[in-house]
Amino acid sequence: MPFTGKEELTPVQASVQALPTLGFDSDIATVLTYGFIPKISHYSPFLSALYSVLLSVAKVYAVGGDRKTLYLSCQEYFEKLGTDKKKWGMATEALLGALHAERALGISAIGGKDSMSGTFNDLHVVETLISFACSTVKVDQVLTPELKNCGNTLYFLPVVKDERGFPNIAETVAEYDLLHRYITEKKVCSVYVLEEGSAFSALYKMAVGNDLGFHVTMEELSDFQPGSMVFEARVADLPFRKIGTVEKDILANGETFDKESLRRAYTGTFEKLYPEYVNLEKGNCENLSKETERAFFSPEKVEQVKVLIPVFPGTNCEYDSARAFQKEGAVVETVIIRNKREHDLKESMEEFVEKLKGAHILMFVGGFSSGDEPDGSAKFIVNFLRNEKVKEAVHSHLKKKRLILGICNGFQALLKSGLLPYGEIRDLTEEDLTLYHNDCMHHVSTTAFTRVSNTNSAWTRHFRLGEMHDVVFSHGEGKLVGKSVEKWKHLAAFQYADFDGQASMNGKFNPNGSLYGIEGMVSEDGLILGKMGHSERYGKGLYRNRRIPDPQNLFYSGVQYFKGVK
Repeated sequence: MPFTGKEELTPVQASVQALPTLGFDSDIATVLTYGFIPKISHYSPFLSALYSVLLSVAKVYAVGGDRKTLYLSCQEYFEKLGTDKKKWGMATEALLGALHAERALGISAIGGKDSMSGTFNDLHVVETLISFACSTVKVDQVLTPELKNCGNTLYFLPVVKDERGFPNIAETVAEYDLLHRYITEKKVCSVYVLEEGSAFSALYKMAVGNDLGFHVTMEELSDFQPGSMVFEARVADLPFRKIGTVEKDILANGETFDKESLRRAYTGTFEKLYPEYVNLEKGNCENLSKETERAFFSPEKVEQVKVLIPVFPGTNCEYDSARAFQKEGAVVETVIIRNKREHDLKESMEEFVEKLKGAHILMFVGGFSSGDEPDGSAKFIVNFLRNEKVKEAVHSHLKKKRLILGICNGFQALLKSGLLPYGEIRDLTEEDLTLYHNDCMHHVSTTAFTRVSNTNSAWTRHFRLGEMHDVVFSHGEGKLVGKSVEKWKHLAAFQYADFDGQASMNGKFNPNGSLYGIEGMVSEDGLILGKMGHSERYGKGLYRNRRIPDPQNLFYSGVQYFKGVK
């Protein structure tokens, strides 16, 4: 994710993704970075291109990669050249600067898009050559840039300059290689590449993510030094220049800085237009608690648990959901709900009804059902469920004491069909629960803490009341509202919570403003669970710049319910 640390304020400098795989966790991730500093470009396209390449490479090293698997690509934008020799010279300078850096690295830029004209009437872009670096890295070697722990040592790695003041690419990257050695030895735990800001700026960005600080002494602390690095190490004997230590407060060259003032300066520029959080004035709410009242075992003991996932137009979480159940030994089958041709929907319904007869768990997955249209993106799913044959099949499924799970769009479908909280498909009134636009009025993609509020369900019986999970969220309509929330709050399965486990309405912890902080609900009989958080989006090594050590394993509980396991 683009910001890291418990405060989610340290900006990351690389896009890092584990390779998507079916059936196993990938131990390889791809890395994509870029380099470009506009204020150098107008002064010297040659130096700008040279620094662009260096920065893109440096950022690969900063997340744990190196140049062994490195590829480069360039994108250029210049004003319309015409027959102006000076303009042609500027473009040539940039290409020569990139070539100079690439030769020093022993890597050529491959591909890249065609150069595009940056002129419209009398408006011109700054002379631009952006370098992109692509590489691979072992997942367990990926570094995140936020400072980790007080007492760790801070180092500075400067760009090596030649006699002309140009970056000596070969010698600088040799220093990067040495740093990479200590990264692989787990001695270095965070790295930040200096771009347009100073070393102080980089250190602050590293510190603010975990609300930490630093004590440093460094004469050129405020100098412009692109391509240089500051990094944090667990040891104090590395062959680099030591500049200080990680601390709780900020002390630079003997001067104390107020963290709150720095934070306002850092986050406040666009706060009125794009607030970091909404509802910060709201506080904690009631910690709801519903203990287990009975044992949850299926009346039929099953060796091979079967899960049915209907795939509706726009939903996109079926692979993750199937994978989560398969890890627990279940067999997963999908049915594609088709609606392109005249008889598609009828045939899809018949197929669904037939397959549901043999399924033990029915899951409605998340995504963007019907294009995530306003005022209820799960409308299509709900209308599907209200078909008489489908409705009868779902009710028969529940009469057999079998299970239903709905996440995100799936949760919305459960609420709008009546399956939650009533346990049956039925017509609703204006009093009933629904999901509304997030308080911020835009889509959120983040992680948030939730606390377990209810263990009286087949889906939550393996959790403890108050147990905390960090879960992935991605939705535009996640706010649980309704005049009957008070009536049904005892069915809350999970609540959004602060770092201390207290249910919260504060926008920093509650990403959508759900009443009572409710993130998920169960039915009275404990057979149905709906929730906003994507518990299925978990894989070993994922979310390295978040706080997700373990999955919220609902899927284990669901499968074991049919196997008679306590």
